Amino acid sequence: MAAPSVQAHEFDALESQIKEIVNGNKDEVNKWWAALDVNGNGIVSLAEVDRWIVIAFPLLDHKPALMRAFVCTTKREGDGDDWVERHEFITLIRNIFYFNRVFKVFDDIDKNDDRRLTLEEFTKGLPHLGLHLSAAEAKATFNEIDSNHGGFILFDEFCQWIANKHCPVGGISSKSSK
Repeated sequence: MAAPSVQAHEFDALESQIKEIVNGNKDEVNKWWAALDVNGNGIVSLAEVDRWIVIAFPLLDHKPALMRAFVCTTKREGDGDDWVERHEFITLIRNIFYFNRVFKVFDDIDKNDDRRLTLEEFTKGLPHLGLHLSAAEAKATFNEIDSNHGGFILFDEFCQWIANKHCPVGGISSKSSK
């Protein structure tokens, strides 16, 4: 099977803008951090990230994507604590874009807006992922993704599947502007 695609072009212009800043304008990145870390304690919570995104980048205001980006940044790619520190900030920005793209595709496929995919929704949504599978392949793939065997694909399961199929959003290095 080909790797699924997570094309969500409405993010392209903003992503280009932010890449340019992250990869070359340390002062602007520091201003963003100061706006995010409003109390100046050097760490930010999910609530602070949510507030900053709502104000600064409303296009990226999708709660499931923000939560997933925050957890990925702090627990998987960070030092395992419950907040984002300055040295994890660029990674957070990269993850916010990545998970917003994945959420947009998931949300487009989720026709009844219950934040979970049925087999029918998944099968009909395969073209959104650039995939064309037989009914049997679609069902087998659905069952593979539905890791908790609940009969639905949840956003976390969908994210894990996409990540396993190697669909990163590139161009923002976690080492940039530190």
